[in-house]
This record gives sequence, C-alpha cells and structure tokens, in this order.
Amino acid sequence: MSNRPIRHAVFLRRELSARNASYAALGQVPHVTSYGEMPVMVYQTSSCGKKHGNFISASYQALLRRPEWRKRFDKVHSSADRTLPKSDCVWKELDSSMSSDALLMNIFCYPGVTKSSELSMLLGTEMGDRPEFGFKPRVSSHQRPCREDRN
Repeated sequence: MSNRPIRHAVFLRRELSARNASYAALGQVPHVTSYGEMPVMVYQTSSCGKKHGNFISASYQALLRRPEWRKRFDKVHSSADRTLPKSDCVWKELDSSMSSDALLMNIFCYPGVTKSSELSMLLGTEMGDRPEFGFKPRVSSHQRPCREDRN
C-alpha cells in the first residue's frame, strides 16, 4: 500500500497549522499554541462570551442557542495536559484548530445551511433536518469492519 495518503495528511496538517497561526495573529484571536514540531492553535472564548476563535460568529451563536449542540463543548481535550500550556481554563476538543467536529459544526450550524435544497439532495436528507453531532450508531458485530478496513 502506498504511503501517499499519509503524506497528504501531513501536508494538510502543516497547511492548517500555518493558516491558523496566521489567522490567530492577524485577527488577534485569544489562543494558545501547542507544544511540538507542528504547532496547533487552540482557541478560547472571547471575554464577552459571544465569540470563539475556532468558529464563525453566526455558527457559534447558533451552537450556543441549542442545548444539544452546546453540550459538545463539554468534551475535554484528551491530550491537553501533555500538549498545551497550563491554564486556568479546561481545554475542550472543539477549541483545537484541528478539530474535525468544529469544522463540521461551523458548516452545518451556520444559519440557513439546513434549508439548502442542494445540500439536502447531496446528503440525502430532508430540507430543515437538524444535524446531530456526536451520534454513535449502534452497529452489530457482523457489520463492523475489519481492523484493516478502518484505515
């Protein structure tokens, strides 16, 4: 098997890291930088509590209005104690610039997105369906992929 996908993932992480460093510096967004060879920006909520550096403002406001979406902010960043500077706050997974959940929430929580007929057709959903984040489908043991299939 080619290591091309791994190389692409490294390039993507490097690009995301560089773009987030630039964004955080230029936008003067509250953040810290992780330790390590390829730094990750970890954003904080603004002092007024209405903005978060990892989210488009409209998406963040929509997230805060829905308790089922807001609870995703409770998930603690699993490696914060090893990779991030010590802080009074508890770092959350959605604070990380590398969080795929934060990316998806930025897109699907943006006001009006679920009313797009094109998006609904693409995803096979009904217009107005509300996204559910953190959903863990129950899969019977005979439906689970082999370990090799998950890579």
